[in-house]
Amino acid sequence: MCLAIPMRVTEIKDNDDISTPQVAVVDVGGIQKEVRLDIVDCRPAVGDYVIVHAGFAYTPWTGMRQRPT
Repeated sequence: MCLAIPMRVTEIKDNDDISTPQVAVVDVGGIQKEVRLDIVDCRPAVGDYVIVHAGFAYTPWTGMRQRPT
């Protein structure tokens, strides 16, 4: 069984070298993880949610809205 988790993007690491993958830092429940953005269909912004599986962000997730702070 596969598990994909919606996670909030907290940082996008800028990378000028096209030979290395674009990476974002994501967070869920205080746990942060770096994920690759190679196969995401549109680039997320900080605060967006993405579906993450096996270290890759697959697609932005519109099911969650950022809560007001």
